[in-house]
Amino acid sequence: MKNPRLTVVISALLLIVLIFPLTQSDKLHEKLDDLFAPHEPSATSQNSQAAAKIHGVIFDDNHKNELSAFFEELSKNQHYYKIVVLTADNHADQNFLANLSIKNFPDAQFKNLTMQPNPGPAEIKTFGDELKNLPDEILILAPVRLKLSPDPALKNFELKFAHNVLENFDLHALPNLPFQETKNIKILLQFLQNRKAGFARAYVAPAPPAQAQAQPHVAQAANADSATAQSQSAQNPFLLEFFSDGPSPTAQNRSIFLVAFGDIMLDRLVASRMKTYGEDYPFANMDPVFLQANDLLIANLEGPITKKRLKSGKEIAFRFAPEVAPLLKKYFFDIFSNANNHAIDMGWNGFNETREFMQQAGMIIFGNPRDINDDSVAGVQVRGNRIAFLGLDDVDFKVDEKKALQEIRDLTAQGYMVIPFLHWGIEYMHHPSARQTDLAHKFIDAGAVAVLGCHPHVVQSSEEYKGRPVFYSLGNAIFDQDFSPATQEGLAVAMILHADTIETTLAPIKIDRSQMRLMTEDERRRFFNNYQGLFAGKVIEK
Repeated sequence: MKNPRLTVVISALLLIVLIFPLTQSDKLHEKLDDLFAPHEPSATSQNSQAAAKIHGVIFDDNHKNELSAFFEELSKNQHYYKIVVLTADNHADQNFLANLSIKNFPDAQFKNLTMQPNPGPAEIKTFGDELKNLPDEILILAPVRLKLSPDPALKNFELKFAHNVLENFDLHALPNLPFQETKNIKILLQFLQNRKAGFARAYVAPAPPAQAQAQPHVAQAANADSATAQSQSAQNPFLLEFFSDGPSPTAQNRSIFLVAFGDIMLDRLVASRMKTYGEDYPFANMDPVFLQANDLLIANLEGPITKKRLKSGKEIAFRFAPEVAPLLKKYFFDIFSNANNHAIDMGWNGFNETREFMQQAGMIIFGNPRDINDDSVAGVQVRGNRIAFLGLDDVDFKVDEKKALQEIRDLTAQGYMVIPFLHWGIEYMHHPSARQTDLAHKFIDAGAVAVLGCHPHVVQSSEEYKGRPVFYSLGNAIFDQDFSPATQEGLAVAMILHADTIETTLAPIKIDRSQMRLMTEDERRRFFNNYQGLFAGKVIEK
C-alpha cells in the first residue's frame, strides 16, 4: 500500500502557533504580521530568477548531503522572499538549515518555528487556517525523522506508503506514517490545501558515478538482495515537493497498503504467559513500525472474545478475555476475519459478543463460520479506493461456492477490489489441497484481486494465478504450538494494491513462546531455503 517536491515548510509555521497560544490572538497576529508582512522583491531576484509561488518541502533531515544538492539545484532557477522551517520538538539541525538557506538564497529572510509539545487538533487546525494569507515567493521546509524497519524490503514498502499518503494529502493516515513526529506535517499539508497546492515530485539526488547503473529494488521479490535495496535507499532520500501551481492532489496515484497475518490465538498458554509477563507479551519483540506503517492491518481471530467461559462439547474450545480487543487495537490492527472453526466456541451469543467488543475497540470484524451473509463482508475506502474482504470458513462446513462467487461478482461490479480471506486446508500440511487451489482459481476468475488463507498452522505455498497472488496459508501469527519449528513460523504479506497491479513483499515471522517477531536475516535465508519451491510462482500439489 505504501515523488514530491515541497519538503516540509509547514512545520515551521506550526511551531509559531504552538509557541504563541491561539487564545492570545493579538500576540499571534503580531508575530504573523511581522513574519509575513507585504514585501518588495530585490532587484537581483527580479532580474535573475523566476519567482516561486508557495513551495513546500517535506524531507528526512538525516540526509544532509542530498539536501545540500537539492538546495543548490533549487537556487539555479528559483528565488524566495522568505524561508520558513517548521520543526517539531526541536529535533532538526536548525543551524545547518539556516546556513544552507543563507548560502543559496542570500536575499531571503530565514525563520525557524518550533512547535510546542502535544498541540491539540483545534490548535493545529487554527494555525493552518491562520496561514492562508501567507505571501507568494515563500519556501516552507518541514523536516522529519524517519523510523523504518531494518529489513530493506520492508523499508521500501514503508517509504512508498509514506509517499502515497503525503502525495494525496491523506491527513487521516498521518498517524500511521513511519515518522517520529507528524504535527508539523499536518499543519503544512493543511496550509498547502488552503493554497490549492499540489504534489510536484519526489526529489532524487544525482547518484555517484559508481552507483549510476545500480538496478532498482523489486519489492515483489521474496528474498530481495539486501545490498541492492540499501543502495537504492541511499540514492533516494525522503524529499517531497509541493507547489501552489502544481497538479491537483486528486490526480496522484492512489494505492492501498495492506499487511496480512495468519492465525492469532490468545487463550490457553498464550493467556497464561500474558498473565505472567504482562498483556503486551505477544507483541513485545515485534517491530512496531511494520505493524503501524500501512493502511490496513488484517489477521484471523482464532476464537471468540467473551466476558465468561462457557462449557463446550468441543475438545478444543477457545475463549479470549475482553481486554484483548483494545490490546489488538493498540498494536495497530484494523480488521479481523471471524470466519473460522473456533468463532462459535462460546456459542452464537459469544460470536455476537465478539463483534461488539471489536467494534467498541475501533476495529472491523467480518466473516460468518456457517453462512455467507451481511456479516461476511467488510468494505473499506482508502484514499478513494474501495476494498472488500470476504470471510469464508471451509473447515467444518464447506463454502457455498455458488453464493461466494456471486458475492465476489457483485462486489467487483460495485467497484471494490475483492480479497477472499479463507479458513481452509489440512492442518500441518505445507501444500494446498486440490480443493483449495480449485476455489482460489474460481474466486480470481470471478474477479477477486488476491486470495489469503490460514488454518493449517503452518505456512503453505503461494502462487500467482492470472497475475493475481494467492497465499494458501499464512500460518500462525500468535499461538502456543511450541511443539515443532513449523508451527512456530508464520508469514506476513505486505501488499500494495495499485489500480491494475499488486506488489507483494514477504515478511516471515518467528513465534518464540507465543511472541511474534520478524525473522533475522539468517533466519529468513534459512526459511526461504527450506521452503524453496513453495514461493516459486507455482503450487506443488499434494
